[in-house]
Amino acid sequence: VDPVSPALVALLAGGGAGLVAAVQSRRRAAALRRRFESHLAPAVVERIARDPDLIKLAGERREVTALFTDVEGFTAFAEAHPAETVVGALDRYFDGVTAIVTAHGGMVDKLVGDAAHALFNAPLDLDGHPERAVRAALAIAAFGEAFRAAPEMAALGFGRTRVGVETGLAVVGDVGSRAKLDYTAHGGAVNTAARLEALNKTLGTAVCVGPAARARVPGVAFRAHGPVELRGLGRLEVYEPLPG
Repeated sequence: VDPVSPALVALLAGGGAGLVAAVQSRRRAAALRRRFESHLAPAVVERIARDPDLIKLAGERREVTALFTDVEGFTAFAEAHPAETVVGALDRYFDGVTAIVTAHGGMVDKLVGDAAHALFNAPLDLDGHPERAVRAALAIAAFGEAFRAAPEMAALGFGRTRVGVETGLAVVGDVGSRAKLDYTAHGGAVNTAARLEALNKTLGTAVCVGPAARARVPGVAFRAHGPVELRGLGRLEVYEPLPG
């Protein structure tokens, strides 16, 4: 029996295991890039790909600032124009909205119809996330006004953009089935941001911010709208951030 053979076999086995691990690691990094590249800034995606353990896909409870947008009167807009026109307008609109979110460090959670749902401080820690989200909301509102004022969109009657923002704890992670998993958030702050977005219609405002986010944004001036009844949430202090 050749005494070198067992050692050689062990060496080859160890090398094969290392190769398999390297291939699996690269595949995991590639999969994470594909999943998050349309949601986050490229630099953040690369951080996650280099160190997948930075995020907890299985779920965690963390503080987030949620941001919801909506286009006023979009159902009537969609019914009044050809499908190609509607989709083309939405594509250009969402290009602007998602660029603003990622430029402020946020994550585009999902696009639903004419609405964008975004998270700040997920999946990675983000310093000053309430202020970043509020400033992103102001930038989105300004972009929305410029977008609908452009001659083509003005002729079509593209609606006003409304935004809601609130900070609080949420459960974040992969949710869904094996066939379709989404990294998303569930919690009071998310529900409140959605209600605040809708409240803009009543108040005639473009951006509404909840009290938890307002308390964490000293660098922005606000107009108080007092305690307002929000469906399912009771009375809540509501604030409107002022540009400038």
